[in-house]
Amino acid sequence: MDSPKGPTRDILKDKHLTFVCYRLSRGVRVERPLSRRRRWVSADDCLCTSDTKEICNPTRLYSFAFHETSEEEEAEQMDLFEKDISQDRIGTFDADSGPTLIRVPAHFLDLLWNAGLAADGVLRSIEITIQPQDRGGWAIFEASFNEKFAQPFNWPVDKNSRPKVAPLPADPAVVELRALRARLRFDAWSGLAIIAVGVLVAFLIQLWR
Repeated sequence: MDSPKGPTRDILKDKHLTFVCYRLSRGVRVERPLSRRRRWVSADDCLCTSDTKEICNPTRLYSFAFHETSEEEEAEQMDLFEKDISQDRIGTFDADSGPTLIRVPAHFLDLLWNAGLAADGVLRSIEITIQPQDRGGWAIFEASFNEKFAQPFNWPVDKNSRPKVAPLPADPAVVELRALRARLRFDAWSGLAIIAVGVLVAFLIQLWR
């Protein structure tokens, strides 16, 4: 299928924004035909850490929704819209609106999808899209399986009550390993102390005799 026709991007007008995100959610949806799969990853509680006055709103947190798509599907979507939008666009960002939708290929979404595997506190849910049937019951047209990585996190603020950059929460596995290493170190020193005390007591007994 031919690529959609439209104005091309002027890289000289590019601006770059960086966001630090502290919460990930992900999900997958299937529909007819059953071979069609839709995955998404949502990055929430994102703080703009560059150019926060010119474009971003420094008093709010942002959300991004990455949806899996292909060039063929994008071409079909472009045919439904005006031809005056850039053919290179994969989403639209509005500093004062809701979540930003970004369409990405499967290999890019794989990186985001795997980013939350080590997260703890996973909330899982299933959602279905239904309609009543003439013969009774409900017909299911879509099903979604969702996982939300909701680790407790209190966002730090500055003296003006604006959110600020903070260290990312440590991976639960890393925290457990650090605690285990601390216990092993304590046990080792405790063992050496017991041996030293035993040697000292034996030495004093020899002197007393």
